[in-house]
Amino acid sequence: MSRRIRFGLAFAAMTVVAAVGAAAVLATGDTDDHLSPAKTIIHTALKAGTNASFSGKLAGITVTSNCTSSTDSFKTPAHGLGPVKAANPTFTGCTDTLHGTDTVTTNSKNGKWTEKLVDVANDEKAEKRGDHIRLTIPQAGATVVSSVVPTCVITVAPNGPATVTGAYDGVKTTTFKNASLPVSTSAGCPGGATTGTATFSTTYVSRPHVKAVS
Repeated sequence: MSRRIRFGLAFAAMTVVAAVGAAAVLATGDTDDHLSPAKTIIHTALKAGTNASFSGKLAGITVTSNCTSSTDSFKTPAHGLGPVKAANPTFTGCTDTLHGTDTVTTNSKNGKWTEKLVDVANDEKAEKRGDHIRLTIPQAGATVVSSVVPTCVITVAPNGPATVTGAYDGVKTTTFKNASLPVSTSAGCPGGATTGTATFSTTYVSRPHVKAVS
């Protein structure tokens, strides 16, 4: 029987177009919509004064981790809302309540990281949720290891791509709050090899700011 291990990675959720990895973003909306500014290198980072945070349980022990820095970059297209290609996200300064240092590694070995902008003005299904970003993580797209238990590897989306949704303010900020993802632990983890769900919360801001316009 799989054991629920709510252990989240705070790497997700970039901004309106912050597709991570060699990401292809297909945004919902009118065909004449486009990103502004176009043909511009955009850098994303954590909102000032915030951390990329995740927490959960390993063998019944609640663990909380915070990353003080997370970045990404991409170039907006000349026309339209996508696709957009960007680098894998980076997560540094990560420590946990076990007094360990966490190493977060992201990759696109099994597929691309993708983000989709859903514009409430052009998508009736988005009205209740508001503008938002759908981030899809490829199979085994990220791992996390704590220095306290270096034999324990936590893998995100172990069995296939996984998608999470974050709120977008229409200009610069994307917020993921307690987003849920499937994860697995290796045999070297406390409690052994298990599968379950993970949660994470994080807020990213783009520089320069990016918005979708008609």
